[in-house]
Amino acid sequence: MSVSTYTHSSLAHLCVDPETFAHLTLPALSRVKLDLKWPTEDWSYAVDRLRRLVQRSDCALGWLWLQDDGRIQPRELQDLLSENPIRHLRLDFPHSARVKILMPILDLERVAPRLEHLEIWLQDGSGWESALALRPLKTRVKRSSRTLKSFKLHLNIEPGVVIPNNIPRQDLRRFRALVDAGLDVLVTASGGDHDLVIVTGNPRGSPPRPVPAPVVDPHPSLRVRAGPGPPNSRVLMPNIE
Repeated sequence: MSVSTYTHSSLAHLCVDPETFAHLTLPALSRVKLDLKWPTEDWSYAVDRLRRLVQRSDCALGWLWLQDDGRIQPRELQDLLSENPIRHLRLDFPHSARVKILMPILDLERVAPRLEHLEIWLQDGSGWESALALRPLKTRVKRSSRTLKSFKLHLNIEPGVVIPNNIPRQDLRRFRALVDAGLDVLVTASGGDHDLVIVTGNPRGSPPRPVPAPVVDPHPSLRVRAGPGPPNSRVLMPNIE
């Protein structure tokens, strides 16, 4: 049975129930947020609907935000990122185990070859491990056809956890190495009443991030600065610039 579709020639941003994808043709579509609210919904079905929408619309999908709840499969993500000229990708994960499963996909040269900006948000960031997550970034910054410009990581930490101590020293060194390789890096965390910038760094020659003057210095390898945000917010920034 054929499905009638509605064509909107100028709609560029989409964040709706995947059920509606089959009824739309959007030639200007460039940004999509895909989120399944109910555990009974099928990720494979949603991804397939999105792929069909893009093919039918003959559009260039350059910005993608996926909220993974643990059900999206590596092959589904691989195909989605290989078929579209994604330049900005945000992946929301429930915990670091999902990062280990899905991030290696970005090691493949045919996956998101035009990617410029990558964001990772962890709902439970208390068990963050950087080795597997950062390896695709190292691979991409070394390519001769390199396109990646920035990486942002946000960790949601349970109240009571000491956030700065949750980032191992070797991870800070890995972030520094990425900055030295020319990548713009920002690592933030939130927990309880605090929002913190743990790592920030710009490639040499880039304009520095605007950060207010220092207020305290609790650790010799960290600069602690007042930062924008709620009254209890602060910035913890290793000296990596």
